[in-house]
Amino acid sequence: MKDIKLLQNSVSLWDIKKVSQSLLTFVVNLEGKGTWAG
Repeated sequence: MKDIKLLQNSVSLWDIKKVSQSLLTFVVNLEGKGTWAG
């Protein structure tokens, strides 16, 4: 059970990093297109 919990923690941490990186890229792309300047 300990191994499974450790694996879940690693996966969720990796997911958070991936999601935040994707979000950052998305925001940068929006700013690059001048969406926020509106």
